[in-house]
Amino acid sequence: MPKANVPLKPHPTQLEAFSKLANSAGLVPMRITRPFAPYQLGDVAGFNHELAARLFVRKEGFPVNEKGEEIKIDSPPPEPKAVPRHVVEIPINWNDLHHLQRVQLAKQIGGNREGKITSEEADEIIVAELKRRMDDAQSHEA
Repeated sequence: MPKANVPLKPHPTQLEAFSKLANSAGLVPMRITRPFAPYQLGDVAGFNHELAARLFVRKEGFPVNEKGEEIKIDSPPPEPKAVPRHVVEIPINWNDLHHLQRVQLAKQIGGNREGKITSEEADEIIVAELKRRMDDAQSHEA
């Protein structure tokens, strides 16, 4: 069982890397670092590239070459923390949206702030962002 905060699915770049490691039988040799039936700690076994990648991200094994030496796999690119404010699309009818949708929109604009936001605060954030965008557009025209 993976420890907390361990991703359960490999990143697409990792899947691609593991597909390139498959041998002529289509298997990726993996050294087991966390035993699970029928494998013991330190065993080397072959898995299809998808399962091998999943074992790797769950820290249950790592790929090895023919000599049993570890093959390094690049880490996936970091996930973006927040969407830049100018990328968040504000619908024309934003004030007709359900209050929870407005709160979600405001959190996206505000960089996914932690904590609760009321619908009134969400409306204020959206209006302020629209005003900022209007001011930016006017300053670029001048």
